[in-house]
Amino acid sequence: MDPMIALAAVAVGYLLGSISFARLVARRVDRTVDVTYIVTEVGDGVTFTSDAVSATSVRMKLGKRYGLLVALLDMAKVAIPVLVLRVLYPGEPYLYLAAAAAVAGHNWPIYHRFQGGRGESAIMGALLVIDPIGLVLMLTLGMVIGFLAGNILVLEWTGFILMVPWLWVTTGDPAAVACMVSVLAMWAIAMIPELRQYAAMIKLPNAPTNEQVVEEYGMSARLGRAMDNYSIPALVKRYRLTPSRRTLPREDEATAAWNAARAQVRVAKAAATGAAKGVTAAQADARRAESAVASLELARAELSVRAPFAGTVASLPISEGALVSPGQVLVRLADESAWEFVVTELDESGIAGVKVGAEAAVTLDGVPGTSIPGTVARIGAYGESRQGGIVYEVVVTPTGEVPDGVRWNMTTTVAIKVGR
Repeated sequence: MDPMIALAAVAVGYLLGSISFARLVARRVDRTVDVTYIVTEVGDGVTFTSDAVSATSVRMKLGKRYGLLVALLDMAKVAIPVLVLRVLYPGEPYLYLAAAAAVAGHNWPIYHRFQGGRGESAIMGALLVIDPIGLVLMLTLGMVIGFLAGNILVLEWTGFILMVPWLWVTTGDPAAVACMVSVLAMWAIAMIPELRQYAAMIKLPNAPTNEQVVEEYGMSARLGRAMDNYSIPALVKRYRLTPSRRTLPREDEATAAWNAARAQVRVAKAAATGAAKGVTAAQADARRAESAVASLELARAELSVRAPFAGTVASLPISEGALVSPGQVLVRLADESAWEFVVTELDESGIAGVKVGAEAAVTLDGVPGTSIPGTVARIGAYGESRQGGIVYEVVVTPTGEVPDGVRWNMTTTVAIKVGR
């Protein structure tokens, strides 16, 4: 065995196994759903929690279709590198190293702070390449043993455990056996939090039945019901009673009432699931509506005409509903806090002696007997041709009080003191 190839097989297997398809699919389907932690009620008031990020959590949060998709992707990410190594290096143990490393990456992914799944799908992906016939046979035998034992964990684990002696007998390859033992150990270590909860749960007076457990985790309720009724512990418990007590009418009535109550619970859970999906869809619609409203408000704000300063509307040259063109005056706004008197008839002969800051006196035809003192604030730098001559604009600001009767656009006479 080449150490470099072995190291590469471990590295590639671990990095591919660390890809969390549960997170990727959940992010693609619904970013608001958290598949990194599940809390579910199993049976009557028994709460079960798990931080496994796996096909099971996706199935419980997003439905069976997406749970199956994640399971297939998790199997593929392990099966592909194992298959490639089996083809490239037949008879070498590199594929077993990649399989074990991929299961480790699935359970403890480096990309997600080592919070991953539990390894069942990853193990199945490896075994589909290593020994698919043995996998099918041993899982079938394990399901039969688990059914007869009346225990979900026995049903789930026995087939994989039986792969250890199967590989020893059929291959005689210590590397294959060691690989199977190592992935089972990693599965058991990752499952410790759930195993502790399950061990405590089955000891409770109101411990859930197999039907309740498998139904809550998306498996067939018929399988759980059959285990509750026809497993060896169930048959022993039933026939432990005397023949006269087995057919008591009250016992039959109680069983029928219990089954009816369980059916009502299933209907209620289905309705709650449908309502939760409806709420999620309504929330998505509300977010889309809010986004549309925000876009419309932004567009409306861009169509609004805002004054550059606060003032009083002096005139509205246009009427409501009229069409306007670029450059057209929409409103005349006056700033009463800062009056200005504009002289527009000062020709070339008079502008030379006018200086900024020069004293001025303003009289208005509309307010006789009033003289408003002021100073020259601005002098136009560019002359305009008007009435056959060049005139300049001069702006005078008042230095005294402006009477109340003054209005915009009044005719004024301005006397400016010029320098010599």
